[in-house]
Amino acid sequence: MLAVLRDACRAAGFEPVVSFEARGHQEVQAMVAIGMGVALVPALSLATLRPDVVALRLREHPPERRVVLVQRRHDRLAPAAMEMAGILRKAARTYAPR
Repeated sequence: MLAVLRDACRAAGFEPVVSFEARGHQEVQAMVAIGMGVALVPALSLATLRPDVVALRLREHPPERRVVLVQRRHDRLAPAAMEMAGILRKAARTYAPR
């Protein structure tokens, strides 16, 4: 995520000063809540947004994340795996309609 942050800041014309790195989204929100700075997080991490934190959507040059589904070549997927693949494809269409 640090590379995404640096790339987004560079695209906006500045170099970020990174003093701390968090290991999880809840830790990120806690650090923001106590005034340690701001954070760049994926939208899916906001499902459990703290009430004392405000999330703003980036309007220009939002970073993109590529999510891929991988399986072993020539293997048939188990029914549960096929169902999960369908769920992931549906979610991808919902969040990235292009």
